[in-house]
Amino acid sequence: VTNGLYNITAVATNINGVSTTSSAIALNVDNVIPLGTNLIANPLVETPSSSNANIPANWQVGSWGTNTYTSSYLNSGPTGDTNSVVLNMTAYTSGDAKWYFNPVAVTAGTQYTYSDSYESNVITDVVAEFINSSGVASYQDFGNQPASSSWNQTLNTFIVPSGTVNMTVFHLVNSVGSLTTSNFSLASSTAPTVSKIGRAHV
Repeated sequence: VTNGLYNITAVATNINGVSTTSSAIALNVDNVIPLGTNLIANPLVETPSSSNANIPANWQVGSWGTNTYTSSYLNSGPTGDTNSVVLNMTAYTSGDAKWYFNPVAVTAGTQYTYSDSYESNVITDVVAEFINSSGVASYQDFGNQPASSSWNQTLNTFIVPSGTVNMTVFHLVNSVGSLTTSNFSLASSTAPTVSKIGRAHV
């Protein structure tokens, strides 16, 4: 439900079909998810790499499978941002291509929220990569993101699996089309809260 104050009642019915309704209790619903410190270095991709001005610092671009793509580092982005990164897939048989931040340390069993701003002319996908102490990776698919001709946001909250020490996130292209991304965030978060204000009696 949306944020706000709600009155909740309970109905008790006995075997004879006689019912009574409790007095109401008030519940305050707050869906705001407070975020911690952004763990992604260079989250607005504003700082170029010192060794290659064509990529942002602390970021990489990669692919797997059979496909053809180009990657770009632009001096434009969503409102308030001056830069973004682009993938343009021109031929596709299998696999994907993606920009991704260098893996960062996370705490297993802790809840985190990932978000980015994006524009795309095709459906894209968001996948988290979790890396354990032996360097073995596992993956969690956050699901498809709809095509969007204007800046949209992807937002995913998840629990880091047991044994994970580092992670990154791939917002990837796996079909012919383009994807532009910026304004990345990965931070510890807390679950939405429901606070009870009263007590119900039947």
